[in-house]
Amino acid sequence: MKKIVRFTLLGLGLLVLGACAPAPAGSGISSPIAASALQTVTVRPGQNLFVSTLLNPTYLGIDDSQIDATVPVNWERRDVNNNVQSIETPIDWILLGEPDVPAGWSISLAKAELVRQILSTREDRARGETSIRYRDQVRLVYNVKVPQNAPEDVYNLSFKLRALPKEAQPAILIVNVEKNAK
Repeated sequence: MKKIVRFTLLGLGLLVLGACAPAPAGSGISSPIAASALQTVTVRPGQNLFVSTLLNPTYLGIDDSQIDATVPVNWERRDVNNNVQSIETPIDWILLGEPDVPAGWSISLAKAELVRQILSTREDRARGETSIRYRDQVRLVYNVKVPQNAPEDVYNLSFKLRALPKEAQPAILIVNVEKNAK
C-alpha cells in the first residue's frame, strides 16, 4: 500500500512540474517568437504562430504627448539597484487592416503594448535630481494561422497598421513554411 501511494505522489509531482514547463516559443500569446523588421520566421504547415515585433512609435505617427500620457514614468518604482523601472502598457488604439495573405491564411493583432524601456538611471544627490535615458517602442504580437496544406515556400504577409486617429502604414511579416521546422 505504501509503494502505491509513493508512486502516485511521485507521478503527481512530475505532472505538476510538467505543467510549469515553459511553452515553446511562438506557441502562445505569452511566449511569442521575437522578430525584427524583415526577419524571416519559420513555421510548419498547420501551425498557429505568435510573433512579436518592436516598432518605433513615430513610424505609426504616435507623438511624444500620446506616449507620455500612456506610459508615464513612475519615479518611485525602482529595482534592487535603485534604477527606475521600465513601463509596459496595453493599448487598444492600434488596428491591423487590409491583410494580403494567401488563401486559408490569417493574420491578426493579438496584443499591442506601448513600452518605455528605461536604459539607465542617474542620481544627482547634490541637486536632488534623477535623470533617465529611455527608449519608447510599440510591441505588437501577431497571431498567424498557416493552413495544413500550405506548400513549403517563403511568404510575404503584408498588411496595414493604424494608430488611431493617424493614417495606416504598410507592414510586412516574412514567413518561411517548412514541413520539418522545429
